[in-house]
Amino acid sequence: MLKGRKLLIGIPSYDGKVVVEFATAFAQSLSHLLSLGVTVYHTKKIGSCYIDQARDEIVHAFLHDSDATDLLFIDADVTWEPDAISRLMIAATKHEAACGMYPLKLPEPAFTANVPIVDGGVEMDGGLIRADGVPAGFLMVRRSAIEKMVEAYPELSYRPMRGKLKDQKVAALFHMNIEDERYYREDIAFCRRLAAVADGVWIDPDIELKHWNGVECFAHKFKDYILRVDPGMWQERLQADAHGKGGVRESGNGRHQPGPQPQPSLGSELPSVAIRGW
Repeated sequence: MLKGRKLLIGIPSYDGKVVVEFATAFAQSLSHLLSLGVTVYHTKKIGSCYIDQARDEIVHAFLHDSDATDLLFIDADVTWEPDAISRLMIAATKHEAACGMYPLKLPEPAFTANVPIVDGGVEMDGGLIRADGVPAGFLMVRRSAIEKMVEAYPELSYRPMRGKLKDQKVAALFHMNIEDERYYREDIAFCRRLAAVADGVWIDPDIELKHWNGVECFAHKFKDYILRVDPGMWQERLQADAHGKGGVRESGNGRHQPGPQPQPSLGSELPSVAIRGW
């Protein structure tokens, strides 16, 4: 399924460092992906204190300096299991964007995302959960989705005044945004723009990511967390999805069709997930 795909891994790192476990995970994943026939490139953005600009320049490298079919953002303080990247590539084959969820750096399990509630439940497909906003620290996006975003938002571009991209036109897809008196940080703003041209980002809840603060590790599995927070709703949706009744709306061509206006249940800027509203 993945043979012939080309993956660019983009790593933003302000101080140019990654945790040791990141290097281990990267090496293990590289071996795994090569065994599946995936060509792997990587690029990094070091020294930028503006994370939105760092991510935009990684997108620019993806579009203009590579022939990669897929782009994966991985933050320097996140680690993963060897098969996590291939899982996202498979998920993104259908949905164009997929992610894994990593916990916040807090003692108690906490995650932040924006998962819409439609008709009393979440939208699922093959075990994946549809979201309109997620952190970008382990986010996979297909080239087709990025190209659609660039075309849809021509006004979101700038020309850097210095550096190797000086005077080149850079798409500002991660530009932070204020809309309806709400502030959206760079990753949520990106996901909202993506949801307008594609069918959102799809979370793989079975991917377990670790979030590091120096030598301190925060390791909580998203699926375990959501089942603990609201076991009744999630058990029902997971079982329905397993039997092909996950509530995903599709047209004849498989494109997501929005139903009633969703009411967000997982907020983009609050510190933890609340499954049924806030």
